[in-house]
Amino acid sequence: MADAVRLLYGKGRRRIAYIGPAGTDRVLNEHRFAGYLEGLDSVGIGRGNALYESVHLSPQDGYEGTLRLLDRETPDAIVAANDNAAIGVLRALKERGLDVPGRVMLTGFDDSDAAAFLEPSLTTFSVPAEELGRFAAKIIVDRCMNERDCPIRISIPYTLIE
Repeated sequence: MADAVRLLYGKGRRRIAYIGPAGTDRVLNEHRFAGYLEGLDSVGIGRGNALYESVHLSPQDGYEGTLRLLDRETPDAIVAANDNAAIGVLRALKERGLDVPGRVMLTGFDDSDAAAFLEPSLTTFSVPAEELGRFAAKIIVDRCMNERDCPIRISIPYTLIE
């Protein structure tokens, strides 16, 4: 998410919004919102200027959250927490007559199959899901066998798909 913000900032965007989970429920990927805030800080926008709508990761929620955001203000870029939410974001932007990517740039995350079939196609970040699954399985087995319950942070490389 931080790299998505930096990418959009590098393309001249300054009012970068986030659509996705922004709460504290660990199941809802709050780390993506934290990455968005980190990105704002890293480019000098600052988290005090964050524009966001907290929504679940579905096209419908992305759509409805974007409409609520647009009722308040119009960003020049939106970082969606995943490609599913980005599908809804794109629909809302088009319904409001906002040119994508001209007026509002949009990024997703996860490189879903649908991303390439959207019009315009979606800029997204591809994460190796199989490798991520293997790490998750190893962590679960380790915790069951060794009764460890300490936090673990794993960095897995991703690929930007524009």
